[in-house]
Amino acid sequence: MNLGASTFWRHTPSIDWLEISVAGEILTLHLSGVVWWEAERTLIVSDLHMEKASAYAMRGVMLPPYDTTITLDRLAAVIDHFEPIRVISLGDSFHDAEAAHRLSMADRTRLAMLQLGRE
Repeated sequence: MNLGASTFWRHTPSIDWLEISVAGEILTLHLSGVVWWEAERTLIVSDLHMEKASAYAMRGVMLPPYDTTITLDRLAAVIDHFEPIRVISLGDSFHDAEAAHRLSMADRTRLAMLQLGRE
């Protein structure tokens, strides 16, 4: 599908990304899976699926229970890297409707800390 976006590649030893132009705005598609909109200092994320392992465990499928902590580690790393003033989550932040209630206090606190000082 061609949305009229132009692309060009950039590569450095420490980071890989693709920049695209959409409606005259440059967006960076980062290797971590986020989109960085530098002109607006906005980080765009989606499909975090926090508490996926606990949802599966309730159905008898055991997965390592570290998915939310790892997701928050990765989110913190990209927030530290880009230093956004705004973070937009496009959806599927939690794996299911009850996932937010299953967050540990440590993960709740960490998520709240990641929100401090930004929209």
